[in-house]
Amino acid sequence: MIDRFRDIARALVAVLLLGMAGAAAQTAPSPTSPNPDTASQAGSVPTAQAPAQPAGPAGPKINIAGITARANRDVGVNMETAINGWQHELDRLESALQKPRLRYSELNDLRDELQRVRAGVEDFSKRLEPPLAAAKDQVALLGPAPAAGQPPEPEQAALNRAELNYLFGLLSAGQAAVHSANLRIDQLINTIQDVRRKNFTTSLFQPVPGIYSYLTWAELPDYVPLATSHVRGIVTDWWEVSAIRMASCSLHLKLSCCGLC
Repeated sequence: MIDRFRDIARALVAVLLLGMAGAAAQTAPSPTSPNPDTASQAGSVPTAQAPAQPAGPAGPKINIAGITARANRDVGVNMETAINGWQHELDRLESALQKPRLRYSELNDLRDELQRVRAGVEDFSKRLEPPLAAAKDQVALLGPAPAAGQPPEPEQAALNRAELNYLFGLLSAGQAAVHSANLRIDQLINTIQDVRRKNFTTSLFQPVPGIYSYLTWAELPDYVPLATSHVRGIVTDWWEVSAIRMASCSLHLKLSCCGLC
């Protein structure tokens, strides 16, 4: 179940990255590329999905490295490094969860590590939101690209459109990676809860050694200090409550006597 969910999440990210690569290939000079200005990205505004007329014989050539550096600068982190880091951590934690006979302390440690990864994903998401919203607004302001049969837009305008589309697609892929990581973290946390429930059920229905069992008497020295501590705590609590009640009754009796006098 977990492997299947992980494969689906990776396939989603791979499809988005392939979509961006296809957009980059369309904007590169090629005589067989009729639509250099169109990039298919998930969540893009309708104007960015309209068919575009190439500006010139070869179309605009965008600076992919420069746009990627701009996206990383706007977000404040290297997006590819951050996303690969989540996937590596989640792969490691998923492998750890597949080990048999995990103790409660180990499950708690794994849950804490998942929460740490989630905090990093949330921090990345907060950094990503402003540049993503700005890129979306800039793409919307461009309006629809010239349709087939219409005069092509100026070369600089076509270049700006292609660069904005690629930037928006890059940031949108980062947002999709955030959603995928959060879904995977939720799945792993649910797996931890399932393991805890199974461990509890196994312990609950485990046979208890009888009074004539060797284990009962062999483990008795280990149980005596714990039982003594529990009894001492119970007696202490009972004595404190009794002392409070006795003091309250004595005070009430004194006040009653003073009233009679």
